[in-house]
Amino acid sequence: MRSLVLAIAAATTGPAAAFTSCESLATLAFPDTTITAAQALPAGQTTIIGTTAPGTTTPVFGTFTGNIPVPICRVRGVIKPTSVSNIIFEAWMPVSGWNGKFLVSGRGGTAGSLGLSDLATSVGQGYAGATSDTGHQSNDSAFALVSDELVEDFAHRGYHVSTQVGKQVVAAYYGTAASRSYFSGCSTGGAEAMSEVQRYPDDFDGIVAGAPAMHYSLMWPGEVFPSWVAQSDFAALTTKLPALNQAAVAACDATDGLVDGLVSDPRKCSWDPVSIQCPAGIDNASCLNPTQVAQVRRIYDGFKDSFTGAQIWPPYMRGSEDQWGGHLTQGTGASGNPPVNYFRYFVYKNPTWFYTDPAFNMDSAATLNDIYTADFHYAPILDSVDPDLRPFGWNGRKIIMYHGWKDQNIAPLNTVNYYKQVVAKLAGFNGDFPPAITEQSAIFKAALKKTQNFARLFMVPGMQHCNGGPGPNTFDALGALVRWVEQGVAPTQIMASHSTAGVIDRTRPLCPYPQTAVYTGTGNVNDGANFVCSDPN
Repeated sequence: MRSLVLAIAAATTGPAAAFTSCESLATLAFPDTTITAAQALPAGQTTIIGTTAPGTTTPVFGTFTGNIPVPICRVRGVIKPTSVSNIIFEAWMPVSGWNGKFLVSGRGGTAGSLGLSDLATSVGQGYAGATSDTGHQSNDSAFALVSDELVEDFAHRGYHVSTQVGKQVVAAYYGTAASRSYFSGCSTGGAEAMSEVQRYPDDFDGIVAGAPAMHYSLMWPGEVFPSWVAQSDFAALTTKLPALNQAAVAACDATDGLVDGLVSDPRKCSWDPVSIQCPAGIDNASCLNPTQVAQVRRIYDGFKDSFTGAQIWPPYMRGSEDQWGGHLTQGTGASGNPPVNYFRYFVYKNPTWFYTDPAFNMDSAATLNDIYTADFHYAPILDSVDPDLRPFGWNGRKIIMYHGWKDQNIAPLNTVNYYKQVVAKLAGFNGDFPPAITEQSAIFKAALKKTQNFARLFMVPGMQHCNGGPGPNTFDALGALVRWVEQGVAPTQIMASHSTAGVIDRTRPLCPYPQTAVYTGTGNVNDGANFVCSDPN
C-alpha cells in the first residue's frame, strides 16, 4: 500500500495535463488500481448499477436511480492494496462549473456499497466528489471472518486509498489538482472522518464528523446491552416507550431554564422512572411494571463492568426513549443489526449467534472477558479514539464535530467525552481530566481555547441519529467548515432549523461545546435570534 500512496502523492504534486474526454480516463494507471468504468453522463434521471461481489455481475446493493443535477464524468475503479483487498471507489466530476474543490462523503452502517446519492448532491454544489464501499460488497460484517486486512479496509484504509486515487482522477480530468479537499460523514461516516483526522492527517483540509462511531469495539457491545437487559420483556416495553419518553421530557425539559419540549442538556437530568411505575394490579401502556422500571434504570446507567463498576459504554440519554425500539430488538436471530453482527463475526466467529443465547450474560465474567478480548484485538484496527489531534490541527486544518443529544444509536456522551480528552491532551493530560479540573477551571478554558483553534464540537438538542427529531436538526456544517478553512472565520454558532411538513417552525443556534443556547428572555422561543451562546454556569 505504501507504494500506492507514494506514487499517487508524487503524481498529485506535479503538473497535470487534462484528458481530452471522460472516456479516456479509462486508461489511467495507478499502482494496485484498475479503472473499470469512465463514462460521461448528461444531467437528468439515470440508473447506475451498484457494486458487485468479486467474480460476479449481479449487483449486491447500492444501485442509484435518481437525478443527476449536472452533466458529469464518472469514474469507477478497484483498489487492491493487499492480496485480499477489493476496495471499490467512484468519483464524479461536473463537466462545467467545477468549484475547484474535492469532497469525499462517508458511508453508514457497515458500508459495503457506494454512496452515489451523496455524489449527486456534491456535483450539484459544484464539487468533484468521491465515495468508497470500504472494501466489501455486502451489508453485514462477514468480511471479519476472512482477514484482518479486510477489517482495516473497512475501518480506515478503504477511504484513505480511495481519497488518494480520487484526487489523482480529478487532477487528470481537469488538468489541475483540487485547491481544497473536504470530508463529510455521519455515524460510520463520522468514524471514517475521525480515522482520517487521526491516521491520515494530510488527506483533507477540513473535516465534518457527525455522531462518530469511532469506538466500534465497545460501542457495538454497548448497543447490544439494552437488548440483553430487556430481552425477557422487550415487546411489552417497546409499547411503553412513548409514555416513558413523554414522562422523561416533562421531567427534564425545564433543566435548561426553558420549557420548550427540548432537553437541551440531558446530563442535567436524573429523573427516576419509578415515578411512572404502575399501581399494584395495573399494567398498561401508560406505566411501567417493576421489572421494566429496573430495566430502564439499567439502560439509563449504560453498560458497566459488573465487577469494577467501570463504564464500558455510556448510556442513551433521557429524552431519547421513544427511539429505543431498534435497540430493544436488534433484528432477528436470522438477520441482525451491526451490533449483533459484531458479536457474530468479530467476537464469536459464529454467524448464527444471537444475544438470546443462554450462555451470553453481560454481567458475567465469561462474557465480559469475551468482550475485552475482542476489544484488545480489534481496537487498534477498528477504532479511531486517539485524542492527540495536533498533527492534523497544527497545520491549519479544521474539524467540526456534531452529535444529537437524542441520538438513539450512538451514545452522545461518547463524543463529548472524547472531545474533552482532546482538550485534556492540549492541557498535558493523557485521557480524562482529573476530577478536580472542571469545565469552569482556568486550565480547562486555556486548553479549550487552543483546541477551538482547529476543532469544535456542536451538540444538537433534540436531534436523533444524524438527523430527525423534535430539535433543530437541519444545518450547514460543511458551509461553516469551508468558511473556517478558506476565510479564517471560526464558527461561533451554526444556525439550525426544524421543519414540519416542509415548513420551518423552529430555529436555534448550535453552540461550540461547552457553550449552550440560552434564551434571552424576550421574543418567540422558536426564533433562534432570541438565543445567545453562553458558557456553562
